[in-house]
Amino acid sequence: MKSKTTMALGCVAIVLVLMFNLGILAQQDASPDALQRVGMVSVMAVIQQCQANKDFLVAINAEQDKIIREQKLADQDLKAEVQVLNTLLQGTKDHDAQLKLVIKNQAALQGQAEYYKQYFQVKDMKWKNELYQKILAAVNTVAEAKGLTMVFERTDPQFPIKVEQFAVTVSTHKLIYGKGCLDITSDVIAEIDK
Repeated sequence: MKSKTTMALGCVAIVLVLMFNLGILAQQDASPDALQRVGMVSVMAVIQQCQANKDFLVAINAEQDKIIREQKLADQDLKAEVQVLNTLLQGTKDHDAQLKLVIKNQAALQGQAEYYKQYFQVKDMKWKNELYQKILAAVNTVAEAKGLTMVFERTDPQFPIKVEQFAVTVSTHKLIYGKGCLDITSDVIAEIDK
Protein backbone atom coordinates (compact mmCIF):
# COMPACT_ATOMS: atom_id res chain seq x y z
CA MET A 1 0.00 0.00 0.00
CA LYS A 2 2.85 2.35 0.84
CA SER A 3 4.43 1.79 -2.57
CA LYS A 4 1.17 2.67 -4.31
CA THR A 5 0.86 5.86 -2.25
CA THR A 6 4.51 6.74 -2.87
CA MET A 7 4.07 6.07 -6.58
CA ALA A 8 0.90 8.20 -6.72
CA LEU A 9 2.62 11.02 -4.83
CA GLY A 10 5.60 10.74 -7.20
CA CYS A 11 3.29 11.01 -10.22
CA VAL A 12 1.56 14.01 -8.72
CA ALA A 13 4.94 15.61 -8.03
CA ILE A 14 6.07 15.00 -11.60
CA VAL A 15 2.81 16.47 -12.95
CA LEU A 16 3.20 19.52 -10.69
CA VAL A 17 6.82 20.02 -11.80
CA LEU A 18 5.77 19.72 -15.46
CA MET A 19 2.88 22.13 -14.96
CA PHE A 20 5.17 24.61 -13.19
CA ASN A 21 7.78 24.37 -15.96
CA LEU A 22 5.12 24.76 -18.65
CA GLY A 23 3.80 27.80 -16.80
CA ILE A 24 7.26 29.37 -16.81
CA LEU A 25 7.62 28.59 -20.52
CA ALA A 26 4.23 30.13 -21.20
CA GLN A 27 5.29 33.24 -19.29
CA GLN A 28 8.54 33.41 -21.27
CA ASP A 29 6.56 33.30 -24.54
CA ALA A 30 4.58 36.30 -23.28
CA SER A 31 7.75 38.34 -22.82
CA PRO A 32 8.05 41.74 -24.51
CA ASP A 33 10.27 40.17 -27.20
CA ALA A 34 7.52 37.70 -28.10
CA LEU A 35 4.95 40.51 -28.20
CA GLN A 36 7.20 42.48 -30.54
CA ARG A 37 6.59 39.73 -33.08
CA VAL A 38 2.97 40.85 -33.23
CA GLY A 39 2.21 44.02 -35.12
CA MET A 40 -0.76 46.25 -35.65
CA VAL A 41 -1.67 48.72 -38.38
CA SER A 42 -4.47 51.24 -38.80
CA VAL A 43 -5.58 50.77 -42.39
CA MET A 44 -7.79 53.86 -42.20
CA ALA A 45 -4.85 55.98 -40.99
CA VAL A 46 -2.77 54.66 -43.90
CA ILE A 47 -5.56 55.52 -46.35
CA GLN A 48 -6.01 59.01 -44.90
CA GLN A 49 -2.32 59.86 -44.53
CA CYS A 50 -0.53 58.27 -47.48
CA GLN A 51 0.53 60.61 -50.26
CA ALA A 52 -0.75 58.24 -52.94
CA ASN A 53 -4.34 58.68 -51.72
CA LYS A 54 -3.91 62.44 -51.28
CA ASP A 55 -2.68 62.67 -54.89
CA PHE A 56 -5.65 60.62 -56.11
CA LEU A 57 -8.11 62.85 -54.25
CA VAL A 58 -6.55 66.01 -55.68
CA ALA A 59 -6.72 64.57 -59.22
CA ILE A 60 -10.30 63.28 -58.94
CA ASN A 61 -11.50 66.53 -57.35
CA ALA A 62 -9.90 68.53 -60.18
CA GLU A 63 -11.60 66.25 -62.73
CA GLN A 64 -14.95 66.61 -60.96
CA ASP A 65 -14.58 70.39 -60.79
CA LYS A 66 -13.87 70.55 -64.53
CA ILE A 67 -16.95 68.46 -65.32
CA ILE A 68 -19.12 70.53 -62.96
CA ARG A 69 -17.98 73.71 -64.73
CA GLU A 70 -18.77 72.15 -68.13
CA GLN A 71 -22.20 71.05 -66.92
CA LYS A 72 -22.95 74.51 -65.52
CA LEU A 73 -22.11 76.04 -68.90
CA ALA A 74 -24.34 73.49 -70.65
CA ASP A 75 -27.11 74.26 -68.15
CA GLN A 76 -26.76 77.99 -68.85
CA ASP A 77 -26.95 77.28 -72.60
CA LEU A 78 -30.08 75.21 -71.99
CA LYS A 79 -31.69 78.05 -70.00
CA ALA A 80 -30.92 80.43 -72.87
CA GLU A 81 -32.53 77.96 -75.30
CA VAL A 82 -35.63 77.78 -73.07
CA GLN A 83 -35.82 81.59 -73.04
CA VAL A 84 -35.70 81.58 -76.85
CA LEU A 85 -38.42 78.91 -76.87
CA ASN A 86 -40.62 81.07 -74.64
CA THR A 87 -40.41 83.95 -77.16
CA LEU A 88 -41.64 81.81 -80.04
CA LEU A 89 -45.25 81.32 -80.96
CA GLN A 90 -46.49 77.79 -80.26
CA GLY A 91 -47.41 75.77 -83.32
CA THR A 92 -44.89 77.43 -85.61
CA LYS A 93 -42.02 75.56 -87.23
CA ASP A 94 -39.51 77.69 -85.33
CA HIS A 95 -41.17 76.84 -82.00
CA ASP A 96 -41.30 73.12 -82.83
CA ALA A 97 -37.62 73.11 -83.89
CA GLN A 98 -36.59 74.99 -80.71
CA LEU A 99 -38.72 72.68 -78.53
CA LYS A 100 -37.04 69.68 -80.10
CA LEU A 101 -33.60 71.22 -79.42
CA VAL A 102 -34.49 72.02 -75.79
CA ILE A 103 -35.80 68.50 -75.10
CA LYS A 104 -32.77 66.92 -76.80
CA ASN A 105 -30.34 69.06 -74.77
CA GLN A 106 -32.24 68.43 -71.49
CA ALA A 107 -32.01 64.68 -72.07
CA ALA A 108 -28.31 64.95 -72.96
CA LEU A 109 -27.58 66.96 -69.81
CA GLN A 110 -29.46 64.49 -67.60
CA GLY A 111 -27.71 61.57 -69.31
CA GLN A 112 -24.31 63.15 -68.76
CA ALA A 113 -25.08 63.76 -65.09
CA GLU A 114 -26.01 60.10 -64.59
CA TYR A 115 -23.00 58.93 -66.59
CA TYR A 116 -20.56 61.01 -64.54
CA LYS A 117 -22.14 59.90 -61.28
CA GLN A 118 -21.51 56.25 -62.18
CA TYR A 119 -18.13 57.05 -63.76
CA PHE A 120 -16.81 58.59 -60.53
CA GLN A 121 -18.26 55.79 -58.37
CA VAL A 122 -16.48 53.19 -60.49
CA LYS A 123 -13.25 55.21 -60.56
CA ASP A 124 -13.34 55.66 -56.76
CA MET A 125 -14.00 51.95 -56.14
CA LYS A 126 -11.25 50.92 -58.54
CA TRP A 127 -8.81 53.19 -56.72
CA LYS A 128 -9.86 51.90 -53.29
CA ASN A 129 -9.27 48.31 -54.43
CA GLU A 130 -5.88 49.23 -55.89
CA LEU A 131 -4.87 51.15 -52.76
CA TYR A 132 -5.97 48.34 -50.45
CA GLN A 133 -3.86 45.88 -52.45
CA LYS A 134 -0.89 48.27 -52.09
CA ILE A 135 -1.53 48.48 -48.34
CA LEU A 136 -1.60 44.69 -47.98
CA ALA A 137 1.64 44.38 -49.95
CA ALA A 138 3.26 47.12 -47.85
CA VAL A 139 2.12 45.41 -44.62
CA ASN A 140 3.72 42.16 -45.83
CA THR A 141 6.97 43.93 -46.73
CA VAL A 142 7.20 45.80 -43.41
CA ALA A 143 6.17 42.75 -41.34
CA GLU A 144 8.81 40.59 -43.02
CA ALA A 145 11.49 43.25 -42.52
CA LYS A 146 10.62 43.55 -38.83
CA GLY A 147 10.31 39.80 -38.26
CA LEU A 148 6.64 39.93 -37.30
CA THR A 149 4.58 36.77 -37.31
CA MET A 150 1.17 38.45 -37.18
CA VAL A 151 -0.25 41.89 -37.92
CA PHE A 152 -3.69 42.95 -36.68
CA GLU A 153 -5.86 45.78 -37.98
CA ARG A 154 -6.34 48.35 -35.23
CA THR A 155 -8.40 51.25 -36.54
CA ASP A 156 -10.27 52.81 -33.64
CA PRO A 157 -13.98 53.46 -34.19
CA GLN A 158 -15.22 57.01 -34.56
CA PHE A 159 -17.52 57.98 -31.70
CA PRO A 160 -20.41 58.51 -31.44
CA ILE A 161 -21.34 55.51 -33.55
CA LYS A 162 -24.55 55.92 -35.54
CA VAL A 163 -27.30 53.40 -34.82
CA GLU A 164 -27.27 51.94 -38.34
CA GLN A 165 -23.47 51.51 -38.23
CA PHE A 166 -23.18 50.03 -34.73
CA ALA A 167 -23.30 46.33 -35.67
CA VAL A 168 -20.81 46.77 -38.52
CA THR A 169 -18.45 48.81 -36.31
CA VAL A 170 -18.52 46.27 -33.50
CA SER A 171 -18.02 43.31 -35.83
CA THR A 172 -15.14 44.92 -37.74
CA HIS A 173 -13.25 46.43 -34.77
CA LYS A 174 -10.72 43.61 -34.58
CA LEU A 175 -8.05 44.69 -32.09
CA ILE A 176 -9.48 46.05 -28.86
CA TYR A 177 -6.21 46.17 -26.91
CA GLY A 178 -2.66 45.87 -28.19
CA LYS A 179 -0.19 46.86 -25.46
CA GLY A 180 3.25 45.63 -26.41
CA CYS A 181 2.36 45.09 -30.08
CA LEU A 182 4.48 46.95 -32.60
CA ASP A 183 2.51 49.67 -34.43
CA ILE A 184 3.74 49.64 -38.05
CA THR A 185 1.25 52.18 -39.43
CA SER A 186 3.86 54.86 -40.18
CA ASP A 187 6.18 52.26 -41.73
CA VAL A 188 3.38 51.08 -44.03
CA ILE A 189 2.64 54.68 -45.08
CA ALA A 190 6.36 55.19 -45.85
CA GLU A 191 6.44 51.94 -47.87
CA ILE A 192 3.44 52.98 -49.99
CA ASP A 193 4.82 56.46 -50.57
CA LYS A 194 8.24 55.23 -51.78
